[in-house]
Amino acid sequence: MKRLLSKLAVVGSVVTVVAISFSFSAQGAEKKKIMMKTTSSQILYRTVMHPTDVPNHELSQWIIRQTRTHSDLDWNMEAMIYPHWDNVAGSGTHRGYAIYHHQNGEEGYVKFEGTCKLFN
Repeated sequence: MKRLLSKLAVVGSVVTVVAISFSFSAQGAEKKKIMMKTTSSQILYRTVMHPTDVPNHELSQWIIRQTRTHSDLDWNMEAMIYPHWDNVAGSGTHRGYAIYHHQNGEEGYVKFEGTCKLFN
């Protein structure tokens, strides 16, 4: 019985240490400020269609390569962005995804969507 209780105490201590370390890393991540700047942006591909269902309707797809620098050097990256636009007279929706290639070899994946409105 004493042996079982000592094993449970060790497991409980390890779980407590792991939980505390995760809480510290989460708190640190929330307070970290990163400044990002796009240093170059190149349109590799763009295709546009003009459906005839309504006037000034435009559908477009793009492939964009961007180089981004950050105040935290671990976040310097090349980004490949794949947006899809559906606009009528400059207003509409966009959605797409991006792949971030970090300098250390890691990749990040982002999915986005939103709306835009042209104001005159």
